[in-house]
Amino acid sequence: MIDLAMVVGVEITERLMVEFAGRRFYVPKRIKDGHWLAVLLGQEGAEKLSDNYGGDQLVLSMGTKVKRRRRDQAIIRQYDSGWSVDELALEHDLTARQIFNVLKKTV
Repeated sequence: MIDLAMVVGVEITERLMVEFAGRRFYVPKRIKDGHWLAVLLGQEGAEKLSDNYGGDQLVLSMGTKVKRRRRDQAIIRQYDSGWSVDELALEHDLTARQIFNVLKKTV
């Protein structure tokens, strides 16, 4: 998953995860206009995927690490913009201790 994100970018990886988490899909060697991958990712994103994984079948995990990283980044942004630890805990369904642990990782 992390390799894929490094090659095609986090945004494209996240779009693929939404559509294919836990399922297998084939990446063609060439992306034609209108191909479903081009529609989903944009032509440039689909071509990046094809350039690196064309001819392969990919299986994406459920993306727990990526989801957690996105959540943690949101917590940090919200905290920096003035949210309290208690508000963050309620918003993200976490304990105050878990919020402190996320914030501690950034120091």
